[in-house]
Amino acid sequence: TQFKTFDQSLRFAKPLASLDQIALSHKQNFFSFEFVALDFDNAANIRYAYKMEGLNHDWIDCGARRYASFTNVDPGDYVFRVKATNGDGIWSEHEAVMRISIAPPFWRTWWFYLASLGATLLAAYALFQYRLRAQVKKSLELERVRLFEREKVREQIARDYHDEMGHKITKVALFTELIARNVNGIAAELKEHLGKVVEASQSLALDARDFIWALNPEKDSLYEMCLHLQEFGNALFEETEVEFQVQGLSEELSRVRLNMEWKRHLTLLFKEGMNNVLKHARCKNASLEVIVQNGILQMSLLDDGAGFSHVNATARNGNGAGLENMKRRAQLLHGHFEISSPEGRGTMIRFSSELPKNGY
Repeated sequence: TQFKTFDQSLRFAKPLASLDQIALSHKQNFFSFEFVALDFDNAANIRYAYKMEGLNHDWIDCGARRYASFTNVDPGDYVFRVKATNGDGIWSEHEAVMRISIAPPFWRTWWFYLASLGATLLAAYALFQYRLRAQVKKSLELERVRLFEREKVREQIARDYHDEMGHKITKVALFTELIARNVNGIAAELKEHLGKVVEASQSLALDARDFIWALNPEKDSLYEMCLHLQEFGNALFEETEVEFQVQGLSEELSRVRLNMEWKRHLTLLFKEGMNNVLKHARCKNASLEVIVQNGILQMSLLDDGAGFSHVNATARNGNGAGLENMKRRAQLLHGHFEISSPEGRGTMIRFSSELPKNGY
C-alpha cells in the first residue's frame, strides 16, 4: 500500500499497485514496503511472507507484520514478492510482485570504467612518452657533447697535421723536384726513378691536403665539398681545352651537413670521374651538377666527349678498376650509382642517395 525511502513516502504518478517497476537512484538504497491483504472477516489471523529476489533465496515469514524493510541495497535489478494467508491460515497462490531497479553511481557504470581505463592508458602512454622524450633528450645531449669533443679532436689533428706533416711532405716534393731539375749528366734510368719520386711526392702532398681538408669539421657541409671539387676540377682542366663548371652550387647547400665518411667517398668518387674525363673523354665541356630535393642528394658528372661502350671500359680503365672503385664508394654510402655513355654522345656518371640524418 505504500513505498518509503529513508522513512519518507514516495509519490508516484499512478497508484503503487498499478506500477510494474520502481526506479531508484543509488542514494535511495534504504527503502521499505507496506502491504495489506483484503480479508475483513479474519484480518487478525492473516500472516504474511515476502522475498526479495536478488537478496533472499527463501521466503521470510513475518507473521502479522505488514511491512518489509531493506537497507544498504547494492545497485541492480530485484523482484519483490509478497503473499498472505487467509483467515484460516492457508497461503494464497496469488502473489503481489514489484520490480525494483537501483541505478549504480556514475563511477560504477560501464562507460565510467571504460573512460577510466582509457584515462589510465592515456596517462601511462603520456608517462611513457615523457620518459622516452627525457631519455632521448639526454641521449641527444650526450651525443652533442661527444660530437663536439670529436670535432675538437678532429680540428686539433687537422691543425697539427697541417703544421707538421703537411709542410714536410710539401718540402720533400719541392726539394725532389729541384734535384731533378738541377742534376745533369745522370743516367737515364736514375733520372726516370727520380721523376717517379717527384710524381709520388706531389701526389702524396695532394693526398695529405685532402686528408687535412676531410678532417676539418668546419668543412662538414655539402657546400664546402662542392667548393673543394670545383677547385680540384679547375686545377685539373686549367691547361686543357676542356671548359669545366659546377652547376647548382649555392650557399643553401651549407645547410646540408656531411660527415667525414660521406665527404671522403663522394670527393674521391667524383675526382676519379674527373680524372677519367681528362684521360679518355676527348670532350670540350664537362660539368658537375648538384641537386638536393626532399632529403635526396643527386650529383652528376657530365661531358660531351666520345663516350664508351662497357665492352672497352675494362681495357680503358685498367681492368675496370676506376669504375669499380666508384661503384664501391657509392655502395658504402648506401647510394645508387648510374653510368650512361653511348658512344659518340658523351658520358654521364650519377650518384643519388638519401642524405644522412643531421649529417651523421
